[in-house]
Amino acid sequence: MKLEARIMDFSKSNRNGRVYDAAMLQQAVDAYNVHGDKMVHMGDRDNLFAGELSHPSNTLSDVCGKVENISIDVSNQWLNAKIETIPTPAGQTVDKLITSGYCPHFAPRMVGEYKDETDDEGHVILDESGRPKKVFYPSEIVSVDFVR
Repeated sequence: MKLEARIMDFSKSNRNGRVYDAAMLQQAVDAYNVHGDKMVHMGDRDNLFAGELSHPSNTLSDVCGKVENISIDVSNQWLNAKIETIPTPAGQTVDKLITSGYCPHFAPRMVGEYKDETDDEGHVILDESGRPKKVFYPSEIVSVDFVR
């Protein structure tokens, strides 16, 4: 089953409380789509990564799809992906859930670093609890997982 999905709304913090830097996210998306030497090669097709059912499990038994492309919509602040489920037990589970009317959520798995968010004068911005607000600067997107 081929899917096109919004995998992230980076205009606000995610469920883990992360806020993403748009410029760095664009660089990570570009690297994901361009650098074939960092991609998994599947036959004669490049730029495909396996997605897992759950996040993160890191076991081959949970591989359920392949991510064919990731794109960024800067105006809406969305990260989108083209994903295809594959005929593994986990992929068949995803297919059955979708054909039964369930709409899966997706979570990109990224590597990067956190930095304190600052205002134009360099002052650290605090969150509602008085702690420094953190911004995640992704350097690499490694997968897109199917989550609840």
